[in-house]
Amino acid sequence: MPFALNYVVSNPSSYAYFDTTRPRDTDYATSARAPGFVPDPPADSASAAEGSPYPVFDDAKNCTRFNDWPYGLDNRFGYSLRISAEQIVAQSKVRATTYLLGQLDILPIPSFAKSCPAMAEGPSRLARGQAYFNYVREKLGANHSLTVVPLCGHNDRCMFTADVSLPILFPK
Repeated sequence: MPFALNYVVSNPSSYAYFDTTRPRDTDYATSARAPGFVPDPPADSASAAEGSPYPVFDDAKNCTRFNDWPYGLDNRFGYSLRISAEQIVAQSKVRATTYLLGQLDILPIPSFAKSCPAMAEGPSRLARGQAYFNYVREKLGANHSLTVVPLCGHNDRCMFTADVSLPILFPK
């Protein structure tokens, strides 16, 4: 019997986007914002004005490395060079992937990535995960799934022992 491999992504600080678009404030739920978060003013980019759900990142001139690996596919290094960018996108689209996101993973704890490229993806891990999940489904047509783990923040024990996580981590 062949073994089915399923990928589980859990509360990363950032994601590798496949193009130069990034989420807008509306691409994640209000609850994904850290307390005291003040949203940026609306983007002035042409794609945002046309209503595109993923406009070209409008602050690229001030955040020049926003699309460098591991935030995007530019300037990849190490293991990420073993296959082409096209292969990375194609594999990401078809691989069974579940995103486990902590409902309370909204605080900028010390290990939270706060660089300009990271912040272009969202104000919290929960926001970044929600936006990326929407991105791969809408832009790639990927059949990925998302599970928000109730009452968990950035805590591996809580995330991996929660009732909703166990069937994902240990399928029958």
